[in-house]
Amino acid sequence: MAELIAHAVEEVSVAWSSPMVVDSAVLDHEDHAPWDEEWSPLELDGWARVGRNAVVLEKSASATACIRLELWTGEPAMKQPAWGHVWTGEIHLRSARLHIRDLWEDWSRGDAFDLGQAGATWPVRIQHRRLVNDQEPAFPRDLFQVDLYLLQFWKRP
Repeated sequence: MAELIAHAVEEVSVAWSSPMVVDSAVLDHEDHAPWDEEWSPLELDGWARVGRNAVVLEKSASATACIRLELWTGEPAMKQPAWGHVWTGEIHLRSARLHIRDLWEDWSRGDAFDLGQAGATWPVRIQHRRLVNDQEPAFPRDLFQVDLYLLQFWKRP
């Protein structure tokens, strides 16, 4: 059974349109970045893009977002009930030191989240769901919105 080794949670402002989880190598100009032509991401139905050294998250313009990064000893069990969007695959990370930044602005949140093994391709599960006001039917559903993102990385056996 897989065990959680470390985690970090960061709240992202409404002002951020495209938060991303990005490797230090990109920020240090040592590898291709999501804003480079050479970066060729896998599109995940409009809610995220995954490519070498980065995951770009697409959030609602009027919503705050909360991003949780997790490092596990092995593949973690799937959350139940399943979230609205789920993708499991691999991502190559040059330094394996991750930062939460905005794609278009020079804003960042928190310290680096260190996975511990640089130059590796990591298994990852990315999940997303949007919480809205569903408790007060007399008020608009989008009065309260938050986009939740969970990125789970694990070590290969």
